Amino acid sequence: MGGANLVKGGPNSDYSFTEVRENFIKYLVMYSPNRDIRITAYDKKEEVTVKKSLLEYIMKLWKKKIVFNSINFGI
Repeated sequence: MGGANLVKGGPNSDYSFTEVRENFIKYLVMYSPNRDIRITAYDKKEEVTVKKSLLEYIMKLWKKKIVFNSINFGI
């Protein structure tokens, strides 16, 4: 295995990109619940709302229900 399954350190610490992605889908953070090292133990309601919206948009992109282009982001 390679690529997304490799642990490379950096901002992902000792998580692979695959683990970070799976954790975000499950928990809306990159960390596993038993290893959450954030200063605050939880996200504010507004943060959860934004993360859920982002995740919904990403899932639509993956399913190709949205075409990514500069118009989507006002660029």
